[in-house]
Amino acid sequence: MGGIICGRLPFEPYAWVTGMSHRGLSGDDNQLVSLTFILILSNMAFRGILPKLLGVDPPRLPIE
Repeated sequence: MGGIICGRLPFEPYAWVTGMSHRGLSGDDNQLVSLTFILILSNMAFRGILPKLLGVDPPRLPIE
């Protein structure tokens, strides 16, 4: 049983990226992207932005 195909890349990814992007998918087409890869990229992108947008970002310097 294969994973969920979420998209298709317009290029052939590097070998170390293919391990992440093709995780859980069956077949040999490395341009297919799994839902897991999209979720990992989204998590990495929004992790730094979301606290700033919500205004819950802690101060950068310790207060003495």
